[in-house]
Amino acid sequence: MSLEKIPDMLETYGQDLIFLIGGGLFKHGHDLVENCRSFRKMVESL
Repeated sequence: MSLEKIPDMLETYGQDLIFLIGGGLFKHGHDLVENCRSFRKMVESL
């Protein structure tokens, strides 16, 4: 799973789901903390 798929998954399945995104957080960029912040913003904004 990648961070790019988050908006589509939220639109398809709604807010009642769990993301197994661990590996995607590492692949997204070099700063793991910033990647986690980006993921949280994506989930909270939709």
